[in-house]
Amino acid sequence: LAIFLGIVCITLVELLVLLFYLRRIVIKPLLYISNVVNSFREKHFTIRINAIENRADEIGTLSRAFNEMADLIQQYSSELESIVKERTTRLIEAEKLAVLGSLTAGVAHEINTPVGVGLTAATHLNERLATIQKLSNDGKLTRSDFERFLSDASETIGILITNLHRASDFVQSFKQIAVDQNKDDFRTINIREYLGEIIFSLRPKLKKTPHTINLDIPADIFWTGYPGMLSQIITNLIINAIMHAYPDGQAGEITINAYIQNEKLIIQFSDDGCGIPEQDLKKIFEPFYTTKRDSGGSGLGLYIIQNIVSRLGGSISVVSKIKSGTTFTIELPLVVTELVGDENEHTK
Repeated sequence: LAIFLGIVCITLVELLVLLFYLRRIVIKPLLYISNVVNSFREKHFTIRINAIENRADEIGTLSRAFNEMADLIQQYSSELESIVKERTTRLIEAEKLAVLGSLTAGVAHEINTPVGVGLTAATHLNERLATIQKLSNDGKLTRSDFERFLSDASETIGILITNLHRASDFVQSFKQIAVDQNKDDFRTINIREYLGEIIFSLRPKLKKTPHTINLDIPADIFWTGYPGMLSQIITNLIINAIMHAYPDGQAGEITINAYIQNEKLIIQFSDDGCGIPEQDLKKIFEPFYTTKRDSGGSGLGLYIIQNIVSRLGGSISVVSKIKSGTTFTIELPLVVTELVGDENEHTK
């Protein structure tokens, strides 16, 4: 019996030693490898198996193979991220240029009307002048003929001046908006006046729709920052509302109001359109997300807006209700001291 118990004890000791050896040599390294793989799966691409890669057994071979694979994946991931970033930047710039190009085409059409009226008026005045000159040369010009000519000329010149002013005002308004969208011009603006100019520059596009835009902004609100970036925000919100808020072509009302709260400029952009479904609401600021892909939507409009707002040191939020409309709320510093990500700073 004593011999049997001795054999059992020796066997147990050997099993314990074997288990200790297995735990130290096999189980612990495998758990370590498992943790590294899980971290790598969570996109921690810089992590490697360092503690056991120099082993000469199968576990060492597995560790070295994993590290080589991880190096390759990290390289591909870095290259892919760089390509995606570059192409996204190009698409965003293309979207901005597309918006500006659309506005430019509309401006050309809009200016054509007053210029055409002015040309007709000038042609009529020229014909009347030729008639008076002929009457004068023939000695048949009467006082009544000359008075009618003066009255007609005065009315025609009035039409010319009115339409030339109309064209000039439109060009100046659009020129300011267009220049601002392509220039980081740091200055102070009157919010009500500037947003009015933006809406005026969009008139060619708005004329094709039954929608109205109302500005509910006090006349004494001023903002210091980059007007061009604000112009891109408002322009994209208006175009987004026209494209998405009224799918059935019904007449809509868009309201923009602004106020100051806690040294912040608050701009609320509201429409009374169809609203945004809850499942889409969480995705609308993601790049390339659009429900209008077949209609030419790029999915970059709201993404651009969010990026611009962030660069200005602000925030944007949205609430929406189906069949009731959508409201975007933008908060910006009353004075933009710097652009986020830029080294250039401005002070009051």
